[in-house]
Amino acid sequence: MIATNLGHTVSRLYLDPMSAAEVIDGLRSLSETDREPTALGLYHLICRTPDMYELYLRSGDEEEYTMLAYEREEELLGRAPSEFEDSFEDWLSALKTARLLEDWAGEVDEDELTDRYQVGPGDIRGKTDAAEWLLGAAESLAAELGLGVSSEVRRARQRVEYGVRSELVELAEVRSVGRKRARRLFDAGIETPAELRGADKSVVLGALRNRTKTAETVLENAGHPDPSMTDVEPDAESLPEREETDGGGTDDDQSNLEDF
Repeated sequence: MIATNLGHTVSRLYLDPMSAAEVIDGLRSLSETDREPTALGLYHLICRTPDMYELYLRSGDEEEYTMLAYEREEELLGRAPSEFEDSFEDWLSALKTARLLEDWAGEVDEDELTDRYQVGPGDIRGKTDAAEWLLGAAESLAAELGLGVSSEVRRARQRVEYGVRSELVELAEVRSVGRKRARRLFDAGIETPAELRGADKSVVLGALRNRTKTAETVLENAGHPDPSMTDVEPDAESLPEREETDGGGTDDDQSNLEDF
């Protein structure tokens, strides 16, 4: 019955059966230890599946990611191949892809990611979309098998979905916020959606760079009782450093992948 139910789950998730087997083996390997899965470990696990298109290893990458594999060996799930096995290069390619996802979820700027990994914004979007789907599938499989790691997998999925550290996930889930605005609001002392709903409007306006339309939209989506910014002046202490304000006009700071 368990096998039948699992097969139905894999089919429902549109997973390659080999992907499902890789994920299940990796998650089950945790039961042999007392470790909790890390984001990198989970990202590496799903990047090893046939459903993820890995980044290529470029000149110098093999040495760099071999060192990384040894440095963070305890985080990686399942059996690691020997350096002399044919599968070792694919293992490292998956690790490089996982590191991109970890950097994205660590709030590294998109421009820096494109330079660091020699990829375009569309490539980053493709990787994050695939990772979100595969981690959602991993969460379902973990729950189906009672592996006790569903919450950790869910948090890793949420982080890669929004491109934020753990403390920003709930804020980033508010429609129209995104990763950069969530960080600005958090740094201004607004750390949760509940705090955003009752926030001082001048603080919100300052954190959002004096962009009145954006501030009104964000507050409305958060459920603020009075989102209007009429006659509201931005709190000077909440204005992000080294960023110009534009007097509340259009919002052009949220026009690429990292802000949605």
